Amino acid sequence: MPPPCRAHSIGIALALWMAATAHAAGQAVVAVPYYTPAAYMQGVIQHHHAPLADHFQRDADALVTDVQSWCAALAPQSTASLTRARAQWTRTLVSWSALSAVAIGPLVDRRSARRIDFQPIRLAMIDKGVALAAPTLSGLDTIGAPGRGLPALEWLLWSGPAEPNTPSCRYAALLAQDVAQEAAALNAGFQDMARQDLPEDAAWSGPAMGEVFNQWTGAIETLRWKELGKPLASAPKGQRPAFARPFSQQSAQAWAAQWSSIQALSVLSGERAPAPGAALIPIEAYLRGRGLNTLAQSLVDTTSRTDRALRSLIRQPSSRTYQAAMIALDALKHQVENQVAPALQISIGFSDADGD
Repeated sequence: MPPPCRAHSIGIALALWMAATAHAAGQAVVAVPYYTPAAYMQGVIQHHHAPLADHFQRDADALVTDVQSWCAALAPQSTASLTRARAQWTRTLVSWSALSAVAIGPLVDRRSARRIDFQPIRLAMIDKGVALAAPTLSGLDTIGAPGRGLPALEWLLWSGPAEPNTPSCRYAALLAQDVAQEAAALNAGFQDMARQDLPEDAAWSGPAMGEVFNQWTGAIETLRWKELGKPLASAPKGQRPAFARPFSQQSAQAWAAQWSSIQALSVLSGERAPAPGAALIPIEAYLRGRGLNTLAQSLVDTTSRTDRALRSLIRQPSSRTYQAAMIALDALKHQVENQVAPALQISIGFSDADGD
């Protein structure tokens, strides 16, 4: 498998985001090749999802080590060990958020989000897991999704937190192992896809590209509504919105990682257009390869406005910056649905992001 591009090799979400800067308005891209749907799919799998899956597995494995070290720590070292475990949980959240933002392939087939990132948690299920007499990975089969995954581990690391050498800590270590096991399965699945020679048959590649396109569009709406809009709309007046990651306060890190993937699939990160098979082919490049330069530049401009709005939100959260980010994401989604999709003859369907 080719090595990941620079933007995908950065571990911290905000640094990853900074490396994925969209074009300035009016910037021209020359000598853009004509891309086939198969070349697009090859770029997405080999140069986006496969590198991110590998990164996620490495972070999840490190999380197991750090949580186990914390659980075995003696009192003088327990605070430092907890700090390291929390930091690694955050890194794992970031790599998971970047990988899962646009859910395709093994992410969908394995329903990995349910196992890794089911929200909201249920404390009764976490308590049930803590009470397991002989905690093993197979024993987790008796625990429902709301008592497992990164959100349950977040609660154990921050809300309390659990103490070393206790049943609660042993359960935390078990949850980390469970996340790592799923991360390994996802990585194996994406690496297997990356090694395959994708057929040029339009009967396969066209629908496959359409599915990725729809998931990319759904990712924009997920960030706009599920992550930002719904918590804001449902918050009682004067109270803090119930954003995800409430105990660690890492919502912004997750949003930045999600946006980094959306942006990477949207626009080029530099002036040079990628050769087929050599790098990720964002939709901007795909449009330019078909001579749709005006629409491609419009997508660049809309993506740039959205990027600026999200940067402002991350830098200084307020009712104004939240609304501006949601408006920008909505404009991007509508452009993708109403202009880009018809131009590429892609039908927009419903996704998990649609609805209330």
